[in-house]
Amino acid sequence: MYLGLGLRLGSSTVTGFDADAAAYFERATITDATAKNQINAFVKGVKGLGLYNSMVCWPLRSTQNASSGATQYSLGGYGVYNGALVGDPTRGANGIVFDGSKIMTTSGLLHNPSTTSSSLVSVVSSSEVSNTVVIVEMNNGSAAGVRIRRDTPTKYGISVVNSGGAQEVTSVTNSATINVFAFLAGSFSPSQQFAVADGTQSSISTATLGNANTVSFQLGLAAANFTGTNAFASYFASTALTLAQTESLRSLYKTTLGTGLGLP
Repeated sequence: MYLGLGLRLGSSTVTGFDADAAAYFERATITDATAKNQINAFVKGVKGLGLYNSMVCWPLRSTQNASSGATQYSLGGYGVYNGALVGDPTRGANGIVFDGSKIMTTSGLLHNPSTTSSSLVSVVSSSEVSNTVVIVEMNNGSAAGVRIRRDTPTKYGISVVNSGGAQEVTSVTNSATINVFAFLAGSFSPSQQFAVADGTQSSISTATLGNANTVSFQLGLAAANFTGTNAFASYFASTALTLAQTESLRSLYKTTLGTGLGLP
């Protein structure tokens, strides 16, 4: 049954858009027509991959999220976990610009990596040339947790803390180019982890992750902040993405939310 202006009861479609996408438009006050179409196509694509209900993500390009204020609204079936911008980072057409002293935090998005699989995804352009920087992480405020990081000017990778308390780093050689966007993923299970950068997978770590109690999501880390532009970030709960799944997400993102970023 239809009730005016294209709203169809018993359906997932509202005025031509997926209902979850339409709800996000309202929360984040999305008005740009191109952005609406990009977000709608991304939501429908992630649902087609069977990953929507485990995903919470933050589209960070200025037309794809709130254009003012300290809140960056979340999208995804896992729940609503809006991000709080700390230090007033700059919004831009290609994403949030971080200068090494600013972060985005969330509240309530928690998990224990020693017992629960997870994945992190981020689309970034790094302007850092020397220091190791943390791009996105699930962290409990100390060394414990899981992270996507830029290890050297030419390497993106992940880090985990093993059961002995030591940090292990797994990187993709020649994966980072200064000021060029890359699609990055970290896949974490309690006993096996790997990084993916633009479709290339790192070696597989078989660390047994230490008990981190509960850890929370954020962009950047106070001691090792990212410098550059972050266009997108995502957390997948109870899901260690396969290489094939990261590639499906990369292809989808490139043609929807990531249009115009020059991703390979």
